[in-house]
Amino acid sequence: MALVLLPGLNNLIEDISDEKKLPAQVVEAALREAFEEVALDPDLVEVLGVGDAYETGTGFLVTPVIGWLTATPATTPSLDEVAEVFEVPWNFLMDPANHSRESYDR
Repeated sequence: MALVLLPGLNNLIEDISDEKKLPAQVVEAALREAFEEVALDPDLVEVLGVGDAYETGTGFLVTPVIGWLTATPATTPSLDEVAEVFEVPWNFLMDPANHSRESYDR
């Protein structure tokens, strides 16, 4: 199973402005947000890399941080910030048939 975390949209936007930040700063912010939001121990994350930043349809700047967990984490969601924690099979995520891109006019 793959654990997909999308932490910190609100706080991460404050930490990582529209200006280009160094990958180390992006990784630090992502690991901090993952800890704050689901108590993910940063020592369990082997960071593999940082993806290209992109802007969402709602104007958020998102920079994916990709990591491999060295052990199965125990997560505890922050009730103020996290609606749900769920697992997705890696093969499902990697199957192009499950990918789509949509856009909407504002």
